[in-house]
Amino acid sequence: MAVFPPWFGLKATLKDTRNFLRNRSPEKTVGAVLAMLVTVIIVLLFFIDSNFRTAPPPQITYVESFDGNRTDEEIIAQQREEQRLIDEANRERQQGYQDLSNRLGIE
Repeated sequence: MAVFPPWFGLKATLKDTRNFLRNRSPEKTVGAVLAMLVTVIIVLLFFIDSNFRTAPPPQITYVESFDGNRTDEEIIAQQREEQRLIDEANRERQQGYQDLSNRLGIE
C-alpha cells in the first residue's frame, strides 16, 4: 500500500518547484531559494552532528584483586584505613570551602 499519492516523486517535486519559482517575481524567487537553502543547511547539520563524536569515551574501571583466604580482621583493618583516607579527603575539601568562605566574607 502506497503512503504517498502516485504523482509524488523526485521528478514531480522538482518540476513543481521549478514551475512555482518561474511564475513568481524575482524577489519571491530569491526569498524561496534562500528559505530552501537555509532549511537544507539545517537538516544537513543535524545529520552531520548526529554522526560526529556521539559515542562516550571508554571508561576504565580498576578492580582490586584480594586474596581469597583473608581473615575478618584484615578486612576490617583495610576498611578502617580506607575510611580514614576518605574522612581525611572530606576534611581537606571542607577546609578548602571554609577558607574560600572566609576570603569571600560568607558566613
